[in-house]
Amino acid sequence: MKQKRIITEDFFVGNLGNPEATQELIEACKSRSKPAPGGIDANNISDLAARKCGVCWIDVTQSNFIEHGFKKIVSNINSMIWKFPVKNEWEADLQYTTYTEGGDHYKWHVDNFKEDCSDRRISIVYCLSKKSDYTGGEFDLRKKSNDQVYTTKFDYGDFIVFPSDTFHRVRPLKSGIRTTLVGWYR
Repeated sequence: MKQKRIITEDFFVGNLGNPEATQELIEACKSRSKPAPGGIDANNISDLAARKCGVCWIDVTQSNFIEHGFKKIVSNINSMIWKFPVKNEWEADLQYTTYTEGGDHYKWHVDNFKEDCSDRRISIVYCLSKKSDYTGGEFDLRKKSNDQVYTTKFDYGDFIVFPSDTFHRVRPLKSGIRTTLVGWYR
């Protein structure tokens, strides 16, 4: 797998470049995730209007290789680009998100919304699907530096890290399955 690395003042894109590690991560996510109540995020009252996708959660209260690896990635990128003062902890459990039907999407939003999520500083999205396994489902991020939209179609092992107050979305899925792991660092 080809290594990927894009560094800007608005975001960092990378790829861990190891299909075996990503497959191990997929299996761990399936075995450790717990469904959200009613299949939606109970913390977001506008959830039904904002997105259509499946959501489960991976507990971060007990250290595990998923939580530890993501924490290292986010901490290193923050030290390199933004140097935000952070508490070195996750704001919530990691979100295991699956887009499985035509039309599944997530509209434009920021991750540090409302009072209960306002201390989210940095977001990470990690792709667990091969880009050949789905059509549509592109990820858009609106750059704060110039208001342009960066668009990418994630591949197996790709990840993006960005400040949680950055607008982003997932375009409607046309076919296939798109699975990601999402976390918010504070």
